[in-house]
Amino acid sequence: MFGTYTSNLRNNKSLSSFGEILFTAEKLSKSFKRNKYVFQDVAFHLKNGNILGVKGKNGAGKSTLVKILCGSLSSNSGYMFFEYENKKLKDEEILKHLGFSAPYLNLYEEFSLVELAAIYADLKGLKAYDFQLKKLIDLSGLEQHQNKAIKDFSSGMKQRVKIILSFLGNPPLIILDEPSSNLDEKGFEFVRECIADHISSGGALILASNDKRELELCDQMINLDKWDLFF
Repeated sequence: MFGTYTSNLRNNKSLSSFGEILFTAEKLSKSFKRNKYVFQDVAFHLKNGNILGVKGKNGAGKSTLVKILCGSLSSNSGYMFFEYENKKLKDEEILKHLGFSAPYLNLYEEFSLVELAAIYADLKGLKAYDFQLKKLIDLSGLEQHQNKAIKDFSSGMKQRVKIILSFLGNPPLIILDEPSSNLDEKGFEFVRECIADHISSGGALILASNDKRELELCDQMINLDKWDLFF
Protein backbone atom coordinates (compact mmCIF):
# COMPACT_ATOMS: atom_id res chain seq x y z
CA MET A 1 0.00 0.00 0.00
CA PHE A 2 1.46 3.34 -1.04
CA GLY A 3 0.44 6.91 -0.36
CA THR A 4 1.83 10.44 -0.31
CA TYR A 5 3.68 11.94 2.62
CA THR A 6 5.27 15.34 1.98
CA SER A 7 7.99 16.78 4.21
CA ASN A 8 7.87 20.42 5.32
CA LEU A 9 11.68 20.42 5.22
CA ARG A 10 12.19 18.93 1.80
CA ASN A 11 12.21 22.25 -0.02
CA ASN A 12 14.84 23.67 2.35
CA LYS A 13 17.68 21.60 0.90
CA SER A 14 20.76 23.59 -0.07
CA LEU A 15 24.04 22.49 -1.56
CA SER A 16 24.93 19.22 0.16
CA SER A 17 27.69 19.22 2.78
CA PHE A 18 27.80 15.43 2.58
CA GLY A 19 28.90 12.86 0.05
CA GLU A 20 26.38 10.53 -1.55
CA ILE A 21 24.40 8.56 1.04
CA LEU A 22 22.59 5.27 0.45
CA PHE A 23 21.23 3.29 3.38
CA THR A 24 19.31 0.21 2.24
CA ALA A 25 17.31 -2.43 4.08
CA GLU A 26 15.65 -5.43 2.43
CA LYS A 27 13.21 -7.90 3.98
CA LEU A 28 14.23 -7.27 7.58
CA SER A 29 12.30 -9.52 9.97
CA LYS A 30 12.53 -10.00 13.72
CA SER A 31 11.01 -12.54 16.07
CA PHE A 32 11.73 -13.27 19.72
CA LYS A 33 9.62 -16.42 19.72
CA ARG A 34 9.44 -19.10 17.06
CA ASN A 35 6.99 -18.13 14.30
CA LYS A 36 5.86 -15.02 16.23
CA TYR A 37 7.22 -12.00 14.41
CA VAL A 38 7.50 -8.46 15.74
CA PHE A 39 7.67 -7.34 12.10
CA GLN A 40 8.42 -8.91 8.73
CA ASP A 41 9.92 -7.86 5.39
CA VAL A 42 10.71 -4.23 6.25
CA ALA A 43 12.44 -2.57 3.30
CA PHE A 44 13.50 0.96 2.36
CA HIS A 45 16.12 3.02 0.54
CA LEU A 46 17.33 6.21 2.24
CA LYS A 47 19.30 8.90 0.39
CA ASN A 48 20.54 12.46 0.91
CA GLY A 49 17.79 14.77 2.15
CA ASN A 50 15.43 11.94 3.12
CA ILE A 51 13.71 11.57 6.49
CA LEU A 52 12.29 8.11 7.09
CA GLY A 53 9.64 7.91 9.79
CA VAL A 54 8.92 4.71 11.73
CA LYS A 55 5.56 4.63 13.51
CA GLY A 56 3.40 2.03 15.21
CA LYS A 57 1.54 1.40 18.43
CA ASN A 58 3.40 0.51 21.61
CA GLY A 59 4.94 -2.93 21.20
CA ALA A 60 4.87 -2.75 17.38
CA GLY A 61 8.67 -2.92 17.24
CA LYS A 62 9.82 0.68 16.61
CA SER A 63 12.74 0.55 19.05
CA THR A 64 13.55 -3.01 17.99
CA LEU A 65 13.85 -1.92 14.36
CA VAL A 66 15.93 1.10 15.35
CA LYS A 67 18.35 -1.10 17.31
CA ILE A 68 18.72 -3.37 14.27
CA LEU A 69 19.41 -0.38 12.01
CA CYS A 70 22.06 0.85 14.47
CA GLY A 71 23.70 -2.57 14.57
CA SER A 72 23.09 -3.24 18.27
CA LEU A 73 20.56 -6.02 17.57
CA SER A 74 20.45 -8.70 14.89
CA SER A 75 17.51 -9.41 12.61
CA ASN A 76 16.31 -12.97 12.01
CA SER A 77 16.37 -12.48 8.27
CA GLY A 78 16.97 -9.86 5.64
CA TYR A 79 19.96 -7.60 5.15
CA MET A 80 21.03 -3.97 5.15
CA PHE A 81 24.02 -1.95 4.01
CA PHE A 82 25.27 1.61 4.30
CA GLU A 83 27.09 3.26 1.40
CA TYR A 84 28.81 6.61 1.71
CA GLU A 85 30.55 8.36 -1.18
CA ASN A 86 29.91 5.25 -3.31
CA LYS A 87 31.72 3.00 -0.84
CA LYS A 88 30.05 0.27 1.18
CA LEU A 89 31.03 0.86 4.79
CA LYS A 90 32.46 -1.92 6.91
CA ASP A 91 30.94 -2.53 10.34
CA GLU A 92 33.84 -0.80 12.09
CA GLU A 93 33.45 2.27 9.85
CA ILE A 94 29.75 2.82 10.47
CA LEU A 95 30.18 4.35 13.96
CA LYS A 96 31.97 7.39 12.51
CA HIS A 97 29.15 7.95 10.00
CA LEU A 98 26.18 7.42 12.32
CA GLY A 99 24.59 9.46 15.10
CA PHE A 100 22.04 7.89 17.44
CA SER A 101 19.78 9.08 20.24
CA ALA A 102 17.14 7.27 22.30
CA PRO A 103 15.54 7.86 25.72
CA TYR A 104 16.81 4.50 26.96
CA LEU A 105 20.48 5.31 26.31
CA ASN A 106 22.45 5.90 29.50
CA LEU A 107 24.76 8.87 30.04
CA TYR A 108 27.89 9.03 32.21
CA GLU A 109 26.23 11.37 34.67
CA GLU A 110 29.28 12.15 36.79
CA PHE A 111 30.64 14.24 33.90
CA SER A 112 29.55 17.65 32.68
CA LEU A 113 28.11 18.15 29.21
CA VAL A 114 31.40 19.58 27.93
CA GLU A 115 33.39 16.70 29.42
CA LEU A 116 31.00 14.10 28.06
CA ALA A 117 31.16 15.67 24.59
CA ALA A 118 34.97 15.45 24.72
CA ILE A 119 34.80 11.75 25.61
CA TYR A 120 32.26 11.13 22.84
CA ALA A 121 34.38 13.05 20.31
CA ASP A 122 37.47 11.03 21.26
CA LEU A 123 35.60 7.72 20.83
CA LYS A 124 34.42 8.78 17.36
CA GLY A 125 37.74 10.30 16.33
CA LEU A 126 36.34 13.82 16.04
CA LYS A 127 38.79 16.71 16.06
CA ALA A 128 37.48 20.17 15.17
CA TYR A 129 34.13 19.96 16.94
CA ASP A 130 34.26 22.88 19.41
CA PHE A 131 32.43 25.39 17.21
CA GLN A 132 29.59 22.98 16.45
CA LEU A 133 29.34 21.94 20.12
CA LYS A 134 28.95 25.58 21.18
CA LYS A 135 26.29 26.09 18.51
CA LEU A 136 24.34 23.01 19.66
CA ILE A 137 24.61 23.94 23.35
CA ASP A 138 23.39 27.47 22.66
CA LEU A 139 20.54 26.17 20.51
CA SER A 140 19.54 23.67 23.22
CA GLY A 141 19.36 26.31 25.93
CA LEU A 142 21.92 24.50 28.11
CA GLU A 143 24.68 27.13 27.91
CA GLN A 144 24.23 28.01 31.61
CA HIS A 145 24.51 24.34 32.60
CA GLN A 146 27.28 23.02 30.34
CA ASN A 147 29.84 22.70 33.13
CA LYS A 148 27.49 21.13 35.69
CA ALA A 149 27.37 17.39 36.38
CA ILE A 150 24.72 15.71 34.25
CA LYS A 151 23.43 13.86 37.34
CA ASP A 152 21.92 17.18 38.40
CA PHE A 153 20.05 17.65 35.09
CA SER A 154 16.30 17.15 34.72
CA SER A 155 15.04 14.37 32.41
CA GLY A 156 14.35 16.94 29.68
CA MET A 157 17.86 18.39 29.96
CA LYS A 158 19.37 14.90 29.73
CA GLN A 159 17.35 14.26 26.58
CA ARG A 160 18.76 17.44 25.05
CA VAL A 161 22.27 16.19 25.85
CA LYS A 162 21.53 12.98 23.96
CA ILE A 163 20.32 14.98 20.96
CA ILE A 164 23.46 17.14 21.05
CA LEU A 165 25.72 14.07 21.04
CA SER A 166 23.83 12.44 18.16
CA PHE A 167 24.42 15.46 15.90
CA LEU A 168 27.97 16.19 17.06
CA GLY A 169 30.51 15.71 14.28
CA ASN A 170 27.88 16.00 11.52
CA PRO A 171 27.47 12.28 10.78
CA PRO A 172 25.74 11.76 7.40
CA LEU A 173 23.10 9.43 8.90
CA ILE A 174 21.30 10.16 12.16
CA ILE A 175 18.81 7.81 13.83
CA LEU A 176 16.49 9.26 16.48
CA ASP A 177 14.19 7.13 18.62
CA GLU A 178 11.44 9.30 20.17
CA PRO A 179 13.64 12.43 20.14
CA SER A 180 11.04 14.67 21.82
CA SER A 181 10.54 12.35 24.79
CA ASN A 182 10.56 14.35 28.06
CA LEU A 183 10.88 17.64 26.14
CA ASP A 184 8.73 20.75 26.41
CA GLU A 185 7.80 22.92 23.41
CA LYS A 186 11.18 24.69 23.41
CA GLY A 187 12.86 21.31 23.51
CA PHE A 188 10.86 20.17 20.51
CA GLU A 189 11.87 23.31 18.60
CA PHE A 190 15.51 22.47 19.37
CA VAL A 191 15.06 18.99 17.90
CA ARG A 192 13.22 20.37 14.87
CA GLU A 193 15.96 22.92 14.16
CA CYS A 194 18.68 20.27 14.44
CA ILE A 195 16.80 18.06 11.98
CA ALA A 196 16.13 20.96 9.57
CA ASP A 197 19.81 21.96 9.56
CA HIS A 198 20.94 18.37 9.00
CA ILE A 199 18.54 17.82 6.10
CA SER A 200 19.24 21.20 4.49
CA SER A 201 22.93 20.21 4.50
CA GLY A 202 22.13 17.02 2.60
CA GLY A 203 22.16 14.51 5.46
CA ALA A 204 19.75 11.60 5.94
CA LEU A 205 17.71 10.78 9.02
CA ILE A 206 15.53 8.03 10.50
CA LEU A 207 12.95 9.04 13.10
CA ALA A 208 10.96 6.53 15.19
CA SER A 209 7.98 8.16 16.85
CA ASN A 210 4.23 8.44 17.24
CA ASP A 211 4.42 12.21 17.75
CA LYS A 212 2.47 13.83 14.89
CA ARG A 213 4.72 16.91 14.96
CA GLU A 214 7.76 14.73 14.31
CA LEU A 215 6.11 12.48 11.73
CA GLU A 216 5.07 15.53 9.69
CA LEU A 217 8.77 16.12 9.02
CA CYS A 218 9.16 12.77 7.23
CA ASP A 219 8.97 12.13 3.48
CA GLN A 220 8.88 8.33 3.83
CA MET A 221 6.98 6.36 6.45
CA ILE A 222 7.13 2.79 7.72
CA ASN A 223 3.95 1.83 9.57
CA LEU A 224 4.82 -1.20 11.68
CA ASP A 225 1.15 -1.74 12.49
CA LYS A 226 0.73 -2.73 8.83
CA TRP A 227 4.34 -3.24 7.71
CA ASP A 228 3.80 -0.66 4.98
CA LEU A 229 6.12 1.92 3.43
CA PHE A 230 4.55 5.21 2.35
CA PHE A 231 6.17 7.81 0.11
